[in-house]
Amino acid sequence: MNFKTETKQGKSVSTNRKLFFLLVLIFMGLQSGNALAINHSKAFNHFNTGFPLEGAHRNAECSTCHLYGVFKGISSACSSCHSKSSRVSATSRSTAHIPTTENCEFCHAANNWTTVSRVNHSQVRGACASCHDGRMALGKKANHVVTRENCDVCHSTSAWTPAKNHVEPLAACSTCHNGTIARGKGSLHVNSSATCESCHSKNSWRPASRVDHLEVRGSCNSCHNGVVALGKKSNHIPTRANCDICHSTNGWTPATNHVEPLAACSTCHNGNTARGKGTKHVSTSNICESCHTKNSWTPATKVDHNEVRGACASCHNGVIATGKKATHIPTTANCDACHSTSGWVPATNHLEPLAACFTCHNASIARGKGTRHVNTSNLCENCHAKNSWTPATRVDHNEVRGSCNTCHNG
Repeated sequence: MNFKTETKQGKSVSTNRKLFFLLVLIFMGLQSGNALAINHSKAFNHFNTGFPLEGAHRNAECSTCHLYGVFKGISSACSSCHSKSSRVSATSRSTAHIPTTENCEFCHAANNWTTVSRVNHSQVRGACASCHDGRMALGKKANHVVTRENCDVCHSTSAWTPAKNHVEPLAACSTCHNGTIARGKGSLHVNSSATCESCHSKNSWRPASRVDHLEVRGSCNSCHNGVVALGKKSNHIPTRANCDICHSTNGWTPATNHVEPLAACSTCHNGNTARGKGTKHVSTSNICESCHTKNSWTPATKVDHNEVRGACASCHNGVIATGKKATHIPTTANCDACHSTSGWVPATNHLEPLAACFTCHNASIARGKGTRHVNTSNLCENCHAKNSWTPATRVDHNEVRGSCNTCHNG
């Protein structure tokens, strides 16, 4: 009996010892497992997943994102956690956020979520002012150009500044271009009381496309000095005259006057500085000013024929200079046989006409018989001489009709 009791007690003690030993092993195993889990977490390089832990993610517990022990197959998109529908407890997009279809990471960075580093405006819906209202994003500054235009008329989404357009400003240029809001007149600007828009255009500020010289103060060379505006070129005509003597403010070229040039015409009219003699010019050794005037280059108003080489017909051929008219007296004589170089008309000689007098003296080409002429059928040359038309030096009375006192009447 006692033996059995002792045996039962021995078995109970032995069982308790085994249970205790088993609990110790389980506890040690759990501690070992936790130690292995912690070491595994610290040793794991999250960069290898393609989603490095940066910014606020660096100090987050694994279980914050990896719920229910799921580690693989989790999306790396921000919206998988940062959305109201996500089971992960992470900040979601505010109701005041810009309406856009773009992914979070396109504009935000993990290191600084609140500062937007880049904005893809192509995915933003609505007008610029929907966001750029001073609350959601920066709006117009107090010193902004006065305009009713939409932002994107002047600003680009990739580079907000500088503005590239001036469409429909509601005020004068000087309202903004005053040195405070925008750059104003430079120190080298033309001294003028004209408004900006009188000379400058909105789309192309420089160069000034049109200049109202009526409002410009000072002489031409105050501006046209090679610094403020173009001055005389190196091949300019040598002259001491003021610019506006020859040039007009509306059309700088061509120059309209030749007052006071300081050199001979050929100094400039040489084919380089200014046009020279043309290929059809009269063959002459005369200087330009012998025939041409400064104020009116063509036609030549005075021609010194003494220096002209060649026969009259060399120039007076209808190309270089006026030639014979269709009604000219038919003759083989040279021009200078009848005409003088100083006075082309009237012709002073009748040498070698090739036809009867009345061929020309018919009241069309030249004066014919007058109303008081002697009534006769004689040819002109029967009574008149070629060199001296009046008085008739020889009269053939045989061809005169009427009584003597018809003509000889005093």
